Amino acid sequence: VPAVPRAAAAGPGEAVRAGVPGLAEIEQGMGTLGKPVPASWHLSASQQGGMKCAIVMLQEAMDQGHIEAAELVGSIYFWGHGVAVDYPQAMAAYKVGAEGSDASVCQFQVGLMYLRGKGMDADYKQARPWIEKAAAQDHPNAVGTLGVMYFHGQDVTPSWRRSREYHKRAIGLGSSGAVDSMQILIQSIQNAAPLMDKRVEIHGTGWADMNGKRGVATDFHCYPADRTKDRYAVKLDGGE
Repeated sequence: VPAVPRAAAAGPGEAVRAGVPGLAEIEQGMGTLGKPVPASWHLSASQQGGMKCAIVMLQEAMDQGHIEAAELVGSIYFWGHGVAVDYPQAMAAYKVGAEGSDASVCQFQVGLMYLRGKGMDADYKQARPWIEKAAAQDHPNAVGTLGVMYFHGQDVTPSWRRSREYHKRAIGLGSSGAVDSMQILIQSIQNAAPLMDKRVEIHGTGWADMNGKRGVATDFHCYPADRTKDRYAVKLDGGE
């Protein structure tokens, strides 16, 4: 039940304060979201020739349905390991790998490229199903990224409750970056949604029959583009 509890503030959205992080800050807190730590890729002429041969062989293996080869080809072009960064080539390779039975890495990378707009405009609608597929296979960074998406409402209704759930799950799966992201989320709840998880009494809604009812504020929906839409979700004592 969307509602603004009396203690929230005098005006709509007043509880929202400066300091709520944006996507870049959240991602920085979460770490590199799966980026391998590259060694130096300054190759000699002979090494460069060897890399080109390796890429040809990997691409041949990928064309024969070798999923791990597709993942390697995607990473080579995505990070520019010994070649120029080529996002379309990376996306094509990751999509081949994403069709495999154990394809969470490639699925996550496809989703991440849509999310961040690598080689295209950012497309949250395209990103979400790929990231959800990877998260369903317990890919830690995919689970943490869903937490970021629910924080910001990227192709989903913003929900800090669900964001927190996904970050807890990512931490349980071993994502160290999600620990930092969770700390940012907790701070954001303290600053912008101090009534979350607390008992409240509802006042000031457009539904007269709701005013005066009590319950627990179980969620907070934050709309950065229009803070007047910010709302708590309240589970009423009567179960409504």
